[in-house]
Amino acid sequence: MSLLHRLWYYLRRSRFEGELNEELSHHLDLAAQQAEAQGLDPAAARLAARRRLGSPGRVADSSRDQWRFQRLETLMHDLRYALRGLARQPAHSAAGGLTLALGIGATTAIASILFSVLLRPLPYREPERLVQIWERNFPRNRDQNVVSPANYLDWRDRSSSFSGMALYTWSQITLIEGRPEQLEGRLVSPDLLQVLGVTPALGRGFREGDGAAGAPRALLLTHRLWQRAFGGDSAVVGRAIRIREGDAVVIGVLPPEVHSLDGEEYWAASEITEAMRVRRGRFTFVIGRLRDGVTLAQAQADLDAIAKNLETEYPGFNTGWGVNVVPLMEQVVGSARPVLAMVTGAIGLVLLIACANVASLTLARALGRQGELTLRTALGATRGRVVRQLMVEGLVLAAAGGLLGIGLGYLAVGALKQGGVTQIPRLAEVEVDLRVLAVSLAVTTLAGLLCGLVPALGLGGKATPQNLMGQAGRFTASRGSGRLRAGLVVVQVALSLLLLAGTGLMIRSLVRLLRVDPGFVPAQVATAGVTLPVPDYPAERRDAFYDELVGRAAALPGVRSVGLSNGLPLTPVQRGTAFWDADAPEPPPGEAPVADIRTGDPGLVATLGMRLLRGRTFESGDRAGAPDVVVVNRALVQEVWGDGDPLGRRLFVRWGTRPEANGVRAEVIGVIEDVRVSGLDVTPRPMIVFSHRQQPEYAMHIALKVEGDAAGVFPLLERELAALDPALPLLTPRLMSDWVAETTADRRYPMLLLAILAGLALSLASVGLYGVLSYFVGERTREIGVRRALGASNGSVVTLVLSRGVRLVGLGILLGGIGVIGAMRLLEGLLYEVGTTAPLAIGGAVMLLALVGAAACLLPAVRAARVDPAVTLRGE
Repeated sequence: MSLLHRLWYYLRRSRFEGELNEELSHHLDLAAQQAEAQGLDPAAARLAARRRLGSPGRVADSSRDQWRFQRLETLMHDLRYALRGLARQPAHSAAGGLTLALGIGATTAIASILFSVLLRPLPYREPERLVQIWERNFPRNRDQNVVSPANYLDWRDRSSSFSGMALYTWSQITLIEGRPEQLEGRLVSPDLLQVLGVTPALGRGFREGDGAAGAPRALLLTHRLWQRAFGGDSAVVGRAIRIREGDAVVIGVLPPEVHSLDGEEYWAASEITEAMRVRRGRFTFVIGRLRDGVTLAQAQADLDAIAKNLETEYPGFNTGWGVNVVPLMEQVVGSARPVLAMVTGAIGLVLLIACANVASLTLARALGRQGELTLRTALGATRGRVVRQLMVEGLVLAAAGGLLGIGLGYLAVGALKQGGVTQIPRLAEVEVDLRVLAVSLAVTTLAGLLCGLVPALGLGGKATPQNLMGQAGRFTASRGSGRLRAGLVVVQVALSLLLLAGTGLMIRSLVRLLRVDPGFVPAQVATAGVTLPVPDYPAERRDAFYDELVGRAAALPGVRSVGLSNGLPLTPVQRGTAFWDADAPEPPPGEAPVADIRTGDPGLVATLGMRLLRGRTFESGDRAGAPDVVVVNRALVQEVWGDGDPLGRRLFVRWGTRPEANGVRAEVIGVIEDVRVSGLDVTPRPMIVFSHRQQPEYAMHIALKVEGDAAGVFPLLERELAALDPALPLLTPRLMSDWVAETTADRRYPMLLLAILAGLALSLASVGLYGVLSYFVGERTREIGVRRALGASNGSVVTLVLSRGVRLVGLGILLGGIGVIGAMRLLEGLLYEVGTTAPLAIGGAVMLLALVGAAACLLPAVRAARVDPAVTLRGE
């Protein structure tokens, strides 16, 4: 029968059935007429006709088989039977579906992240040829240091490996169209668009003259800023906008897929001039595009040779410095790989545990239907036919869980994007696309096959008379089914131990990190930033402004003290430079120590709760015109003078707005305890704090020590700032404790996620163990009744059940412990001062798993102890 004829049958099935019934009736009438012609009465003739033609239903089925797709019909029958079977046991179906939904939902979410973050190309032309170029400091073992503009110019001019090389650095403007708002942006060389291969979605790119001295700022807005600040109005392109820093013109809008280089909201053109060839510092970033056919290794070797030459030409600036070329994709997502690998592994374990749990549930359900399945076998069904039915039931259950899981995964992705988790780069690009749905479909199918295959393997036996007649209404399962369910529980326990051990290590690591002394007291300290526009605030007005702001802030209700600094501890931007003992010989090029640089006012140390070890802090007399003074930390004293007294000694620092031979000589007036500047897990290095009146800056942080509700001071501070200058926004108002918490977020978020997954795994494993022991008690009810009748005590019966559970948990812990040794190495980069074999964390995981296992064993053991021997034997 041709395919078209079979399809035609399904399209006109009702008509076919009518014609078939008419034809069968016609043949029956003809046979009856023939029988009457042979002398039979009509009733006998009709009966003879039926005997001659056979069962009408069987004949009809034979006819249909010539037209139908037989396998499709069988599959549809199995599908309908599976749906009815699951509907008859809604509790079992709901438990299995929800369990699979949790595992598949987590898989969907992590697949969305992996595809979008690690596998989706960057939104640039030929992104595989783009690289980030860093300077490398060999003495400090720093591989990714910001770049000197002068070195960048030499790289660009001398290298033959790049078709283009662009520069960018930080920038800020204050938008005053409406409520004042400071925008974070980047000053970029005009050729950045060509290097990246980006074409603006609206307007034009940079061209010659953009960024020149005296010209209006040429701004390219990100799509996000264009939508947020200008309502997506295309008319903004080409017109001037009001900013505090001078004239600015919006020349274009970046495409929506080009979010930013590093979270900024605009690009502004910066003219590249010969004045940049003066080697004064390192504060820029460089992106390069490799020429066709040039490999990363060749580009690295090319720049290494140039760096060697620059070290010879400028030994005072470049000694000990090299170049590091990193693929741009690796630069963007490389730091997230360890966390994503850990989360992916954890979700994979949870999915396996969920599948094992559902497989155990479906096996229990199949064992309860052994009588039905045995009867079907006795009536002629092959073992393959029974196995196929079980596989279809598993796939139906998995499909329901998969649909719900995809919905949960979609919600999880939305929650991550709303939460703004900074540990996931390119988070705005994460979405549940067709590739993710394909992965979810594959996982759902595999889970369904597993959930159907396990019961099929667990069933055994033949259609014996004893099976058909039963004994007390029971049917006996194969001997291997119990071992299979026990094996599934052992696997769940082992995998749960991996997750629990990982969670224990992460928790212990975070506890150690939170116990680190930051060198200051963050409690009850409110902080905010203020940046003054240089044209509007000459030196005298700038100093008077900050004096007035500090005075107004100190007068606010509940404020105990106020401090100013150009950079608070644990805030994003950190600055440093070389220094040495001014009364000692200058170190050879490249060998001078490096210190973090801060400026502060007389109230800074007290406000932040820094501990003054020696000397004094700043006073009102430490201002411009007076001898330069500094406060240093313990680490600097140890490095420069050891146990000697530093007070009154002088330092030469390559810093300052009033350079003396490219540096400042300053007297040490005080020593403070080491402060964690870059992170709680970063060992403090030397730090030098200048008086902000002697090394003034336009961008400052203000810190307020507050009694009571520290966050409540921000509206009051904003009001005082508006009274001084209505066009100045209050920047990043945050509590100091929030800054501290943010430094631990890269460990806190993975720990919380791992803890959730471990708790889910532990719950599933305990449910699986409970189910196995409950089935064990049910299977041996008669034996337990006999034992009780022969005098067995409650304790011995409880011991019988508990011993089986303990063996399963113990074997799972043993296998899981072997896996822990290798798997925990994946967490090395996420731990702080905790080894991957920390006995306390792993021992705690084992104890918790043992306790939960004991609790899961207890209920079946108590039920076994309550078996009434009289009732059991009477039933036999």
